[in-house]
Amino acid sequence: MSNKTNFFILILITILAISCSSNEITSPVQTELPRRLERTEEQLLNSSQLFGINIFKRIAETQSDSNVFISPLSISTALSMALNGARGETYNEMLSTLDMNGLSIEEINSASHSLRALLTTLDPKVIFTIANSVWYRENLTIQADFLQRMTEYYNAQIEGRDFSNPTIVDEVNNWVKANTNEMIEKVINEIDPAVVMFLINALYFNGTWQKEFNPENTIDYLFLTSEGNQVDCKMMVQDETYKYFETDQFQAVDLPYGDGHYSMSVFLPKSNYDLPGLYAELTSDNWSSWIDRFSEREIRLLMPKFESEYGLELKDILIAMGMRTAFTGSADFTRLFAPGGIFISSVLHKTAIKVNEEGTEAAAVTVITFERTSAGDENPVMQMDHPFLYVIRENSTGTILFIGQMVNPVL
Repeated sequence: MSNKTNFFILILITILAISCSSNEITSPVQTELPRRLERTEEQLLNSSQLFGINIFKRIAETQSDSNVFISPLSISTALSMALNGARGETYNEMLSTLDMNGLSIEEINSASHSLRALLTTLDPKVIFTIANSVWYRENLTIQADFLQRMTEYYNAQIEGRDFSNPTIVDEVNNWVKANTNEMIEKVINEIDPAVVMFLINALYFNGTWQKEFNPENTIDYLFLTSEGNQVDCKMMVQDETYKYFETDQFQAVDLPYGDGHYSMSVFLPKSNYDLPGLYAELTSDNWSSWIDRFSEREIRLLMPKFESEYGLELKDILIAMGMRTAFTGSADFTRLFAPGGIFISSVLHKTAIKVNEEGTEAAAVTVITFERTSAGDENPVMQMDHPFLYVIRENSTGTILFIGQMVNPVL
């Protein structure tokens, strides 16, 4: 297995790096997997790496003065679920945006399922959970095959509910809260009458630093912001041996959690460099090259404690990346809802992270909202297979000549 693929498994969680408290000194760093990856699993991981780098760079470019923290794994998982309902141009654009060209939907589903089982059981000293759910308006007849795939491959909780009932908002938010260990408490405030479905992915990861920082060594320090201002912070200090490397532009260190299957990799620009310059060099090929350059070295590490919450609507970003049709009335999600007439109206992403002497705790949620198209765009379906009312009338005067109900056409 390539170092690129092996390390990317760590990086999927590095972006979510999370931890619980423990004073135990753990075993040396582990990077070997308990089994060999299948070809489709490696392809999916490589695709996810490229998608993650691309979407992060697009977001960071527009928010250079803000803390940005996303989970490409959560976003790509939710979009992969939605991909199961798409056809035609809608499907092709989504597949390309996810950088999954060359993989069939069956391969994507199967590889997602097996990788999820692997990642969530990889390190007994790290808590990592992935939860999925499908919430749909109860009078919507969802394709049985779509729901079956959501259950079989994504272990999704399926909920058909009366969306006009205001308590459903609390149900959805409580599901998110429970599956992010209360780090993210709310994702929706109300349900618009046009909304017919939510596809939700939630991630939670909690792993202690393999080499915890001593709180007694934490000092008051100044942090220079991207705007050139100095702000007070609590700086953790440690003299330890870590995987490390540096170039003329930046320093990099890899901080392991638990048994070492998961880690946080930090890239720090030097004074003659900055984050935009680093991002300009951040490509899939360069990333693999950087990862191969880490080697053990004793260093003095100063790292700030911090907490951050982040959220954004991904619609415009995904459109710019090529996923256009899915957000329009021309979207084809007939593999999800046979009559069609639904589209993605929103892709909301929220994250939270806490970093301290013991480790890191983080969570992410992605909510894809489906709505009906406007009446002018819909192709209505009237299937008279149950009792109905009928009227015979004179049109100019409005006079009703006959009125009746049909309850059994064979009587």
